[in-house]
Amino acid sequence: MTENDAADIYKNYLEKARLAEREYNETFKNRYQSNFECPKFCPGDCGHLSITEVEQNKHPDKPDHICLKYNIRVKHGPFHPKLMRCEECLKND
Repeated sequence: MTENDAADIYKNYLEKARLAEREYNETFKNRYQSNFECPKFCPGDCGHLSITEVEQNKHPDKPDHICLKYNIRVKHGPFHPKLMRCEECLKND
């Protein structure tokens, strides 16, 4: 993988994250559902997460969040402390 490939992958990831944030904000502004959680974000209490945000913050080594269902690292993107759902999870909804 070249640096350009890595840069393109990161740019694509950020673009998806920004789109998810816009969708999330628009839904809250419209207030259609008071308990709505954007489907692009992983719920913090998901049973498939290897470690929750609370558990990660207590751990000195800060291990990665892993989706155990698909064995994929789950990332925050620019939305800390929210976690972006993995592509496989989004596809299988």
